Amino acid sequence: MKRYIVCMVWAVIAAVLLVAGFPSIGAAAPVTVQVCGISAGNDEGKAMADARQKAVKRILSQILSPSDAPDSLYQQILLQYACYSRDGKVMQKTCRDGQLYVIESVQVDADAMAAAVKTHIAGQQQAADEEKLCFAARIRGLAPQETRKAEQGLANIYGTTFQNLGFASKRSDELMLAAARETAATPQQFMSDMVAMARDDIEITTAVIGDIDIQTMAEDEASTTLHANVRMRAISLLHDRETVVADFSESYDMKQSSREKVLEMLIYKIGMDTSRDLADRTLSYWNKQH
Repeated sequence: MKRYIVCMVWAVIAAVLLVAGFPSIGAAAPVTVQVCGISAGNDEGKAMADARQKAVKRILSQILSPSDAPDSLYQQILLQYACYSRDGKVMQKTCRDGQLYVIESVQVDADAMAAAVKTHIAGQQQAADEEKLCFAARIRGLAPQETRKAEQGLANIYGTTFQNLGFASKRSDELMLAAARETAATPQQFMSDMVAMARDDIEITTAVIGDIDIQTMAEDEASTTLHANVRMRAISLLHDRETVVADFSESYDMKQSSREKVLEMLIYKIGMDTSRDLADRTLSYWNKQH
């Protein structure tokens, strides 16, 4: 798959997410969400209940990746929407084609929802006999100074995402430095070397290893376009085995008005996409182990 991101759109989105402190785990409760609830006939109660569920879904989707699986944490919390929301001000009511539409400002307790997510994930990690999750990635194709800044930015995104979701993780500077030095190894050899190093730390039971190759596609005074090939894996090291829990492979193209901006946005996008995806699939793997 290939993702092309228009610079201005992602500039706005990233700015909003950064201000909001993604995921919205630190958001002050309650959060006001304006949504439209719908019910058949003229049942205002059902329309307002629908509005509350939609409001909770909107906030929950900022914390967890949406999932239709009935046994997923996303669906489990969504079923309890009434515990995390309360009716607010009804802005407008309209009856059309046999359905009632109610636009309402719903109050959502984002803090309570985020706390429930953290508690559940911490419990699942413990139940799966997992100790600590560790992250390391190398970034190729950039100048040395750009590489160091990009690797640090990526590590910070992973640390924040996993911590906010409730994963017990460990920052291994030794592993991160080793990843940065392995510039010549093939992606397969690089992954193998990093897993072998992670095994030397008895606390690490899941290693998230990444290989990112970034190339300049076009650059002039007006803009810079970068292309990135990304491969990230979450690998369980339990029971003297190496089990690939999640495998993320994606390509990105991004254009911005300056090289500094486009690189910052690209790393942010890669970090958010991969950390959320690998976190979700790691949790799903743990759920299936017991």
